[in-house]
Amino acid sequence: MRAAEWKKFEQKIQDKRPEFQIFMDGIESFFKIKNLSIDGHNAIHSTKKRMKEISHIREKIDRKRKDGRNINLENFLFELTDLVGVRLLLLFQNDFSVIDDAIREKIHNNDWVLNEKPKCLTENEL
Repeated sequence: MRAAEWKKFEQKIQDKRPEFQIFMDGIESFFKIKNLSIDGHNAIHSTKKRMKEISHIREKIDRKRKDGRNINLENFLFELTDLVGVRLLLLFQNDFSVIDDAIREKIHNNDWVLNEKPKCLTENEL
């Protein structure tokens, strides 16, 4: 990607960062406030959130373009689905059902939208 084109991407990313932060904070707050307990313990041990580094976004755009994907300034926010992330850490796999129910409720109420297939990773897959 040429420097002039990247500057436009970079500016759009910088402009969106406050919205990304609000989005992540909202998801994290939802799970901290909502009482998701099973057998007397909170299903969520801890949360982590992250925003993809700008340099990594550029690398990802370049990589996807090499694979033939048409990534441009108008569509990259929809084409790159992992710009931000919130990870919920559970101590017990059986606790996942209450998390899944809470997420499905948010989707059913149109508060959240799934743009890709959901994932659940175990400790060995992280």
